[in-house]
Amino acid sequence: MKLNRFLLAFVLGAAAIAAAGAQQPKEPIASANPQALAKLQRDLQSAVNSMDAALPIYQGKRELALRAANKALAVVDKAINGKSDPKVKLAKDHSKPSVGVKYTQQQITESQSNMQAGLASLNQALKDLQAPVGSETNKSGHMVSAHIKTAIRDAGKALSKQPVQP
Repeated sequence: MKLNRFLLAFVLGAAAIAAAGAQQPKEPIASANPQALAKLQRDLQSAVNSMDAALPIYQGKRELALRAANKALAVVDKAINGKSDPKVKLAKDHSKPSVGVKYTQQQITESQSNMQAGLASLNQALKDLQAPVGSETNKSGHMVSAHIKTAIRDAGKALSKQPVQP
């Protein structure tokens, strides 16, 4: 009889522990505000689109900024959708354009404008990150912040260098 009581107590205790663990959902970004996450996602997507439209004349810094922005976007997408895409589509690698391609000054100016728009969107995304995360962030929130900061750094480096014709 004592053995039955012990087994019953053990089973009930294990069930209570399992239920307590199941009640704590793991949110990719702590205290996620859906509207703020959607704005963050739009800003990141805008940054990716702008930088992707720029020419490959930034000595690889554009591609580095695009990769970091895409990584941040993947984490935000996961926070919104609850699941991650199997593979993040990274930006096209334009670092090896056709030999002998020359860009006009107008194309270079437009490319600079695209990179500046991308940088502005990244800065806005970093500000937007504070709305869904606030002061309580977890590992995913830190990852998004780190990826955005990396993208900002690389986009800034791209803009600070003189564009190079291939």
